[in-house]
Amino acid sequence: MVSEYAHSIIFPGEPMVFEVELTNEGVGTSSTFRLFPAQSNGNGGVSVAMDGVVIGEDGTSVLMKKNIMMKKQVVITRGPGIYQDAPVFVTLQSKCEGGGSVVKLSNTIEDSVAVLKWLRPCPKVEWASELKRNKRFLVNLESEMQDKLSVTIMNPDASNGSYRKDITGRLKHIYLKFRKIGSIQWNYAKTHVATMDKKDQNLDFKADYAEEGSYGYVTLDWNIETRLVKPGNYEIMVATVCESKDGPDEINGYQTEPLPGVIDLSRPEQYGQPLPLRNDIIAGEEIMVVFTEPLDCSEPLSFDIELRISDVATFDKENLDVRCEGRTIGLQMRLGSINYALLLGKDFEIEIGRIGKDSLSYVSDSNGNNLETNVKFQRSFANINLITASSSFRLLLEDFPCASNETGEDTISDQIAQEILSLGGLSNVKRITVDDVTCNNKERRARAQVQISPPSTTKTSLRRLGENKVDIDLASVDIFETIQSAITTHNHLQTGSRKLNENRAVRKKLSYFVSDVQVMPSKDDLEKIKTHPDKEHEESVLYHLASQIDFDLENVEGIHDFILTETRNEREEMKHELNLEREKMREEIKQELDVANIKTELEEIKSKLNKLLQLRTD
Repeated sequence: MVSEYAHSIIFPGEPMVFEVELTNEGVGTSSTFRLFPAQSNGNGGVSVAMDGVVIGEDGTSVLMKKNIMMKKQVVITRGPGIYQDAPVFVTLQSKCEGGGSVVKLSNTIEDSVAVLKWLRPCPKVEWASELKRNKRFLVNLESEMQDKLSVTIMNPDASNGSYRKDITGRLKHIYLKFRKIGSIQWNYAKTHVATMDKKDQNLDFKADYAEEGSYGYVTLDWNIETRLVKPGNYEIMVATVCESKDGPDEINGYQTEPLPGVIDLSRPEQYGQPLPLRNDIIAGEEIMVVFTEPLDCSEPLSFDIELRISDVATFDKENLDVRCEGRTIGLQMRLGSINYALLLGKDFEIEIGRIGKDSLSYVSDSNGNNLETNVKFQRSFANINLITASSSFRLLLEDFPCASNETGEDTISDQIAQEILSLGGLSNVKRITVDDVTCNNKERRARAQVQISPPSTTKTSLRRLGENKVDIDLASVDIFETIQSAITTHNHLQTGSRKLNENRAVRKKLSYFVSDVQVMPSKDDLEKIKTHPDKEHEESVLYHLASQIDFDLENVEGIHDFILTETRNEREEMKHELNLEREKMREEIKQELDVANIKTELEEIKSKLNKLLQLRTD
């Protein structure tokens, strides 16, 4: 007989445990019996065990003494995906007799029929359609719908019934929830239901207004009007909610993995004036434009850019160094390809965005919103004195025979400088210095920073070469252009020579490559063209903002707040420094007064002593 039945509520991961009483009522002091489990009309997935051993079709032997009752635990485990099955009949039969005793093991009644039943976990749900493919969502100004997002889910157990039918009998809701990135609190997403008095309802895929297709897909629109959901970075997830039972979390609900997404309905805008905040720009100096939002800086760059110099030339991405980083676009001229003297005092215009009616290029933010109008502004190249300016460039030498490891940097510098002198026919250029040298003997490749000082300046701290006085009056840019021209000619000849000798074992000759050309005006020129004092603070704040690559500002007002905060902080620092300076001055004045007072007192004492001495003498 069954002395103890399994509980009527059994969680999915737990077995059913029954206790049965066995008694030998036959003759003799003891007999061997066999115990057989059997199931009629069952799914065939259950497993029956006794004494920790699974009982197979042949049953298991049990040795029993006469008239002594034994208690045994019979443990039933469900099969995969099976939550309800037919009862298990356990037969106890003597080996020497037919018949036997039979008990039926079940833990509940369904529709007046005894069954084995495990509690089903709350139904699962999966992402479907674009959300499943993309693993994220994006709503921007290019989206077909900017006030709602279509969300599709799938019922992975649709073959056993729809969410509406709910084979668990406990499913109450299937909610879409959202929260801002970084937040802990989840919020209920809303959907517009025209047939209900309160139009904004919690988005529930189990509700009557949700229709599940025959394959288990359900689609509803998440209402993301600004009054309900502000633009920003979010996570969404779908959660099923079931009638609560004391047990594991999956019994009472299920949650999908959160998916990240962005709602961005604002275009990037230029913020402030281009940097630097002055009209006269040093040719080769970086010019930067700051925007209100992080930009799409993926390669190839999505925007056109041109620098147009009056009566000289037009430069674009092919011959400009363009830097797109965070919320900033920067550009620099490549000075190696133009006569610097032609730029002095010239007006130029810069345009960034979509240039030309056939262009498909735009400045876009990181969420795909395009700049509405091109950035366009004018500046002038500073009319600096080239005689007092210095020049520098990076030099790469291919197939350069690096010296041994014991050779110092000075020796390699000498070698590189001699190559430059020889190449340019500058037998005596005292003003050339070679610094920051690296040399890879395995790759036969050397790099160095080359600087050309102005005619009136020598630098004893840097390495110098040449002792005669030829070419001493040449401007640094003239010397550079001589070197650059010689390098261009040399590399061209080298290319032709290699083609002629490509099938011969000939020694390669050096190739030279110039980059990062800069012209540095004299201190006097820098003083003349520096930013006006009234704009220095604004310029420093804009440079600081431009350097904040990951700084998250959701709107223009946020940038204004940032500027005000930075300004306030700097003013407080200045005020603090002034207070310290005043306190220091007060202390110094006090000390001076104290010294003066002491001197006065000493003079008075001295006067009194003199009077006393005079009286004694009299």
